[in-house]
Amino acid sequence: TVVVEFGDDFYEADVVGSTWTLDLPAGAFAAEKYDAEIIVNAKDAAGNVDRIVQTIEIDADIPDAPEIFAETSVDDGYAAVWVQDSVDTQAVYEVAQDNSVALIADENGAARVGGNNVFGFDSTVPDGSHLVVSATDDAGNVSSTFMALDDPGNSNIDMSSVNTGLAGLEIEAIDLTFAEDTNLTLSLDQIEAFAENSTTLAIHGGDDDTVNITGAVKTTATVNEGGQTYDVYTIGDDHTVLIDDDVTVVI
Repeated sequence: TVVVEFGDDFYEADVVGSTWTLDLPAGAFAAEKYDAEIIVNAKDAAGNVDRIVQTIEIDADIPDAPEIFAETSVDDGYAAVWVQDSVDTQAVYEVAQDNSVALIADENGAARVGGNNVFGFDSTVPDGSHLVVSATDDAGNVSSTFMALDDPGNSNIDMSSVNTGLAGLEIEAIDLTFAEDTNLTLSLDQIEAFAENSTTLAIHGGDDDTVNITGAVKTTATVNEGGQTYDVYTIGDDHTVLIDDDVTVVI
């Protein structure tokens, strides 16, 4: 048998022959870069025991969610998105009207214009679709921004229907600034499903946008970032939602 001590918790490993494996849950790690001690306790069939203590390097520091600078629109859709450059590797996904999610651009085809990466699309992203822009750091940690696109036929976005294909993209922000009169609906279940490794979601928008967030509680705190003020809401046991103070919020 093999039992691993990590972060004051004990985990029993799977042992097959002389090989053992263990998958530690995401909750075992802090969302930062640090050194941690791991202790492996082993016992063989005869009752002999051994113990190994080792320090390992953890890098679970989540990158900043991509900041979207602009979009390039064409008839009935979109041809490109402009994303502020960073040290992380960026990619763009389309969330289609049927809620399927597909990679449509990466840095191999991006053009650099000023301080932005311009991701051109091989085919037009039609009205009714949305985008997710992801950032992946050298350790493989991911953070993404969900970008709502303007849809002349429908300004309502219910995140319960669009988040089914977003697993692993770690949505840390929702940007409503490029869509007019957006009416966004989301709940605690959807917020929890967006990101496994974070408990904070930021929502960017304007005074033409409305966010319906059932079960949230507005606090007296505010956060200032990039010259914009965000009101702080709590929801569930430990989740925080930062919402642009220009946005109308229904709770």
